[in-house]
Amino acid sequence: MKTKFFTLFALISALFIVSTTNANAQEYPKNTAKVKYQGEIMSGFGFGIGEFAIDRVYVHTIQGVKIGRYFSTGLGIGVNIIPLYVFGSNTEVYMPIYVNAKGYLPLGKKSSLYLSFDLGGSFGVTYGAAEFRGFMCMPAVGVSIVNRVNISFGYELQRLSTGISGLSVNMGALAIKLGVRF
Repeated sequence: MKTKFFTLFALISALFIVSTTNANAQEYPKNTAKVKYQGEIMSGFGFGIGEFAIDRVYVHTIQGVKIGRYFSTGLGIGVNIIPLYVFGSNTEVYMPIYVNAKGYLPLGKKSSLYLSFDLGGSFGVTYGAAEFRGFMCMPAVGVSIVNRVNISFGYELQRLSTGISGLSVNMGALAIKLGVRF
């Protein structure tokens, strides 16, 4: 599993380096899409559903590139705060690290619809969650308003397990996020 994440991270890093190199060029040929930096900061709430249904609060950032008008990609990192009383504490914190890809459908000069997909892993940070780690993905749909404000709705799947006791949980959530793009 670590090898797969390392390989995925290496591929995305190579894409980022190549994209950044092109972004510094003085002139673009007419048929080449412009590549520029794009960052996002977002927060939101997930309504727990499924086997281990617990609610959570999101605070995430994605740093990457926008390629032309129709596509962006980047690396994301965040904090998921989960009120989890099972392990004897008030809250547990998980840190997702993921690759994000978005496809845009412009509605005008200042707004667009988009499809988003996050794929990566998540690991526990606080004492009760520290032994848990695993897979995370989130497909979502959203709208970008005034080319700065993003609102998205999606489904988050986290499949966490521990090597110590063999315990495995699937934590699903319907997520709503509000963010700012810069």
